[in-house]
Amino acid sequence: MNNDVLKELKELDHLIKGSMFKDKKMEKKKPSLSALQIARYLNQNIDKAVYQKDIAEAVGLKKSTITECLDEMEKDKMIERIPDESDKRKNRIILTEKAYAMKKELDDALDKTRIQMIQGIDEERMKQFMETIELMKKNIGGR
Repeated sequence: MNNDVLKELKELDHLIKGSMFKDKKMEKKKPSLSALQIARYLNQNIDKAVYQKDIAEAVGLKKSTITECLDEMEKDKMIERIPDESDKRKNRIILTEKAYAMKKELDDALDKTRIQMIQGIDEERMKQFMETIELMKKNIGGR
């Protein structure tokens, strides 16, 4: 069974995404994983001036990936780039109202999926699962 752990995790990931986006309304709004990571970071740092460099460092993606993702998010009206008043070469990145509305829908879909996913699993098994996941992350150099 241990040999299949990556296959099982990938299948679980696929099932989670499928469950979250099975609603036709949500399917059209399906953001990339990078866009979700960026939006989460921007939302967590709403009270700070956030620049592309900050996002790249926090999210751990290549600058080119961040640039492509931000361009796509801007095209979709999910973010705005606002020129910095003290340095016109830099742009602050902020989420738009459209992004906040989508975040609410995504959070609701995620909550439904989370409830469905852990249904029938007792607290002790969940604790063991979470501990195992943490060990796996540590083993491969994660947090």
